[in-house]
Amino acid sequence: MRKPFSLLFVFLLLNSVLFSQNNPIAENHNDKTIDELMLGNNQKALTERNQAIKLDSSNADYFFLRGFIYQEMKDLKKALVNYNTALKLNPKQTDALIKVATVYLIQKNMVKACEALSLACSYGESKGCEIKNKLCY
Repeated sequence: MRKPFSLLFVFLLLNSVLFSQNNPIAENHNDKTIDELMLGNNQKALTERNQAIKLDSSNADYFFLRGFIYQEMKDLKKALVNYNTALKLNPKQTDALIKVATVYLIQKNMVKACEALSLACSYGESKGCEIKNKLCY
């Protein structure tokens, strides 16, 4: 059974589709990525995402979603690489910071998780502040 996607994640996907129409071919692969994810086909989604990145390697959202795919596939090392690439392209992408914190929490690295949450909180991300206040001292 597929896991339901959160409303926030669906919003991020739609935002990516609606507002980053820089490269129509890359966006076509972006659309296919989303379709495959919705069907639970992570490997096909990853293939489509890689094609989109080959065509437009400056799109932070592409790396963010590839990080999400790797996280779903339990490859936390590759997930972190992609989330961090998204942050290099867009340092204030709080969704990537929250995902970085999530990966570090899974790895039980509270110091790095709290650093990411603090940074997200400093950018006004209420979810980052809430989690930071509960977990970090």
